[in-house]
Amino acid sequence: MGASSAPTSPEASADLIRSISEPVQLADGRLQLEWGNLVPAEFTSDAIYDRYEEQLAALEFSDPAALELRQQMQEELNNAPTNQDLNGKLVRVPGFITPLDYAESSIQEFLLVPYYGACIHVPPPPVNQTVFVATADGDEIAMEDAFGPIWVTGILQTESTDTDLATAGYTIVDAQIELYDFDE
Repeated sequence: MGASSAPTSPEASADLIRSISEPVQLADGRLQLEWGNLVPAEFTSDAIYDRYEEQLAALEFSDPAALELRQQMQEELNNAPTNQDLNGKLVRVPGFITPLDYAESSIQEFLLVPYYGACIHVPPPPVNQTVFVATADGDEIAMEDAFGPIWVTGILQTESTDTDLATAGYTIVDAQIELYDFDE
């Protein structure tokens, strides 16, 4: 894995992976994705957030009615559609790690998410912005490398995976991992 340095702010993290282009076909056959490529063109999670924003703003965070609204919003986000055109494609996608299965010094399974700290805060990203990743043998992530962005390469499946932290709309198994190189 190559060298990297983590972004210095949440805004830098978001800018790192904000989608502004079509997927790029790399010379080695991989399809390099940005997070927006995982979302079907006809879907936007902003419409879900916008629908609840005014009601939530009028309530205290701990109000039971606010909790019910957040649960309704999360249910809609958990049913966000995936981009079926990407199913079965060999992809390379950048993101951040939310660990699921780890040993003393490495992480074998994690959620790949578009920004640092996702899934730890409420609500987690929509399912079409969350990838369940199981690393290939020998390609685990060292704990000390888990705080910066990475690249994940593997066959993307539009297969939902439920975890204790969030539901992922995509799955990559036998993933190869590289640290994100800001000079690349």
